[in-house]
Amino acid sequence: MIQMTNKEKAARWDALQAAIRYTAKAYRTRQIECQKNYKAYGADTGVLGAYNKGMADAFGQAADTLERWEV
Repeated sequence: MIQMTNKEKAARWDALQAAIRYTAKAYRTRQIECQKNYKAYGADTGVLGAYNKGMADAFGQAADTLERWEV
């Protein structure tokens, strides 16, 4: 079994944290975009409104989950 050095572990940890921050930020951006579309078109547009609301909620939940892993 190959063992990593502390330097290798730290580098991987830093890379993982950077990936989590980047992805969570991208999800927040998409959430805001979908919320703007929902507000612009409103719930009265039926399927389009439901889609935008659902996507905003889904991106928000995904970002919340990722942000729990940030240190």
